[in-house]
Amino acid sequence: MVNSERNTPADVWLARASWLALPLLISPGMSSAIGSWDPPPRLTAEAAGWLVWAAGILALFVRRPVALTAVRIASMWALVGSGLLVGYGSITAVLAFLMAVVVLLGATRADFAHFMINGAAFGNEDRHVLATPPLVAFVVAPLLVLGTGSALLTATLGFADRRWVLGGTLLGIATPLCVLTARSVHALARRWLVLVPGGITLHDPLALDQPVLLPASAIRSVAVTNSDRQGCVDLGLGASFPATVISLDRPLELGRRGRQPAGHGVDCVVVHPQRPGRFLQCAISRSASWATD
Repeated sequence: MVNSERNTPADVWLARASWLALPLLISPGMSSAIGSWDPPPRLTAEAAGWLVWAAGILALFVRRPVALTAVRIASMWALVGSGLLVGYGSITAVLAFLMAVVVLLGATRADFAHFMINGAAFGNEDRHVLATPPLVAFVVAPLLVLGTGSALLTATLGFADRRWVLGGTLLGIATPLCVLTARSVHALARRWLVLVPGGITLHDPLALDQPVLLPASAIRSVAVTNSDRQGCVDLGLGASFPATVISLDRPLELGRRGRQPAGHGVDCVVVHPQRPGRFLQCAISRSASWATD
């Protein structure tokens, strides 16, 4: 069963254990780093740390796409926070840094994401996460998350230290940035190929205006490809190969985000699931006729 908690991947259990250990590992270094601060900003920083940790542990036990987003954001913040504490000579901060790395890497793996997003699947759905383009995964998303977190934390500390102008200015910057970051990072966790009884649904808010159902009756074949396919529409947004090519018996309209309608349908689509072989196996188990190409 896709939605069974009994099938929890090892990546998820390892992330849960690592996150549970974080407070014990971070506390000594944090005490050294902010122990000399005045009480209001010190208590605010400690509360912020506990809030991030609580959000992370809750998300790790809630199987929803929004929880996947929360884990990714919280682990990035924990990674940077523990990394800063390493400079204070705390051995436990080094271990905390490694634990945060474990959680962040786990949250980017296909097994982890597949488990989390299928917690909200309906009935006989089977959701398969799409690969994130490297530029977005390793540059754009981290910069947005870390920039937002820094501005928000500094604004909060400014208010705690009665620096009203600094706090207000940074809060004004951080608020729209928070909205942008949350929407952008969450969109990455909502990019799926969904196997449904009626066919295959393309659910990609970054590439498509709305989800598109490829009816089972229109699908000629599903195959793994290691290169571009002539005449196919690639929805990968720069993701690497191998990918999956879905050939259709009749053209279908795709409302591609940011593009004018082409005036004609497409009969071949290239998509980039994180595990193209696994997706192909699951697709063919639904309809053996799709195996031909």
